Amino acid sequence: MFIDADVLLTYDLAKWVAANAVQGYMYQADPIFSSSLKGTAICDKKSYLKAGGYDEAYRGWFPEDGDFYAALDANGIKRGGFPAKYLRLIEHGDEERALGILIR
Repeated sequence: MFIDADVLLTYDLAKWVAANAVQGYMYQADPIFSSSLKGTAICDKKSYLKAGGYDEAYRGWFPEDGDFYAALDANGIKRGGFPAKYLRLIEHGDEERALGILIR
């Protein structure tokens, strides 16, 4: 599971994953009501490794998730959704994002 730092989860998400997640799929919040939730995804370890993992060379807060999703797609991993009600976005401005980049 990949979760952006500005997203909170409910305990019910773990229950949903245990009952519904299938190997060979990557799941994102459905519907994605905020572009800030696009960085939250769930997949099994085999799919993660098949796609080459998450590139840790990225710094900051933008394209790393899109590249990972493209690698999953290119490796035949299907997409699915989980109820977005299991996520809560911590509202903030871009100043906090920029501060995070400078601290690294």
